[in-house]
Amino acid sequence: MPSESYVSLLAVAAIALAAPLLVTLVARLRRPPVVLKIVLGIIVGPSGLGWVRVDVPVGVLSLLSRAQADDQQQPT
Repeated sequence: MPSESYVSLLAVAAIALAAPLLVTLVARLRRPPVVLKIVLGIIVGPSGLGWVRVDVPVGVLSLLSRAQADDQQQPT
């Protein structure tokens, strides 16, 4: 059984935690944290510097995020 690397997942979590802090510290950005998360994701992802790749742990997190978003959009 191949061992999984959680480095990419750690990088995604660090970006998710750092974006709101950066927006708070640099008030002149005046952008929502989600915009900074998207920009940082593009920069460090496969399209940019390639530091983060979509492996199994990141793929599972992506699926869970989509499921949560779909669940929130359905009327009750």
